[in-house]
Amino acid sequence: MSNKLISKKTLSIELRGNLTKTELVSQINSVTDFIKQHLNKLVEEIMLDFNSIVKIDTYALVFIIQVERFCRFNNSKKLNIIWKNIPNNLDSFIKLSSLSGHLDIR
Repeated sequence: MSNKLISKKTLSIELRGNLTKTELVSQINSVTDFIKQHLNKLVEEIMLDFNSIVKIDTYALVFIIQVERFCRFNNSKKLNIIWKNIPNNLDSFIKLSSLSGHLDIR
């Protein structure tokens, strides 16, 4: 995972490795721990970039839901969560699960 504050308002996280059943818990923990450490009153949105993800399976949906839940329930303000460079097969899973209208995918 690579990360940076690209502006005072946007926290950018570049996901790496796999989002599969075997690596799901460690990926969720890494991302949520990073968000906890770097979240401040200035951050208004978090951008998660899938560009460096190598392999995914349907558990990637669980990852998305868990990160969205974490940000909604562990922050007093509403953060905009941006999902960037979603792989085509994950985009298909999102559409099949009717989540596309609830996620900010770019």
